[in-house]
Amino acid sequence: MLRCPNCGKEVLASETFCAACGYILGRKKVAGAAVTDPPYTPKDNKAWRLAAIIIVFVLLIIDLAGVAGLALARHSLQSLVDEDPPEIEVFVKNTATPVSIQGLGREIEAMPEARNVVFVSKEEALQRLRESLAGHEEVLDALSGNPLPPSFVITLRGPENIDAMASRFFNNPLVDNTPGTHDGVKYSSSFWQDYDNNTKIVSYALLATIVFAVILAASTIILLVRALSTR
Repeated sequence: MLRCPNCGKEVLASETFCAACGYILGRKKVAGAAVTDPPYTPKDNKAWRLAAIIIVFVLLIIDLAGVAGLALARHSLQSLVDEDPPEIEVFVKNTATPVSIQGLGREIEAMPEARNVVFVSKEEALQRLRESLAGHEEVLDALSGNPLPPSFVITLRGPENIDAMASRFFNNPLVDNTPGTHDGVKYSSSFWQDYDNNTKIVSYALLATIVFAVILAASTIILLVRALSTR
């Protein structure tokens, strides 16, 4: 018969606590024999589970924020394109015949990058200039006739290929380019190119954040499962 090391009362080897004094016997040596520790079983692991839930929740928030930021960047670019779309104005030589001008117009309209094409005649160009010089119309009095060329105003679907689109007219014989220059093609490349590039950088950064958060969440779950299975 074994005895409780605390009060000396007799106890059975199978008992885990003393019925007389309540002393826990599972991890102490009882007089006359050694009682081994019972196998450890995790009580509830509530702290681990709570930590895992918090970590995964935070990473999901990061993912959602990244997705929202990516959508916002794309929406911002599209909104800017819709409100103030990129345009290319192609000036046609005054010597071009009506037939050749019509042919150039059909060629431009067939280009997939072109969302809308507007032909501005010599008369319309002069009227626009007159309106822009409101109050200073005397400047036009010095002109002999109407030297302004007709043009095509091309509204693009997006800024991605504005340079490539404009370059199609650099060597066109109908375009009013000064020899050695491309001044017959008017467009704003730098602004749209920089905006498009910056939007792409932000998109790639957000996408990388999303991928990193997903990998981190998966790694956290795997490590947590392994830790709980070995306890």
